[in-house]
Amino acid sequence: MKVNHKQIDKIKTAQKVLKILKQNHFEAFIVGGAVRDLLLNVSFSDVDITTNAHPSVVQKLFPSVPTGLKYGSLKIFWEGHSFEITTYRKEGKYLSHRYPSEISFISDIKIDLMRRDFTINSLLLNEDDEIIDYVNGRQDLAKKLIRTVGDPYQKFTEDALRMMRIFYLQAKLNFDLEVETKKF
Repeated sequence: MKVNHKQIDKIKTAQKVLKILKQNHFEAFIVGGAVRDLLLNVSFSDVDITTNAHPSVVQKLFPSVPTGLKYGSLKIFWEGHSFEITTYRKEGKYLSHRYPSEISFISDIKIDLMRRDFTINSLLLNEDDEIIDYVNGRQDLAKKLIRTVGDPYQKFTEDALRMMRIFYLQAKLNFDLEVETKKF
């Protein structure tokens, strides 16, 4: 299924959220699968936002429900849509191959992107429809490749669920695994 007008409306509403955060002197971007799928013209449902605003600030600016507050995540509601919004963070060692033992909120989006799973899920969309790519995700989209952000061994041992996600993405998008990612 292709992107439809409801999905475009959700992106435009998310961009209004980005503008509000920017007006309050914060950075914010749409990130993840929605950006990837928008570029591929593939249907999506969730739109995620990442920001350097602390969760307490986000709670003051938008009606919200804490979904993973210790990880900096809230579900916000704006103009009939809901969005997962997460504060930029750096993670410590992972416990039980799933969750980081500690996190710290940070202000640098480039550091935040290094904790993410795959390059094609680490693309950013700003309020002006510009795609920002610090990890060569667009190049991997063009080549139809799924590649981890950083060392595949580290990514899959940190969070074992990423192994399931890679196969889901491979089936959904009909992409190949990048050579080093495939070795793991």
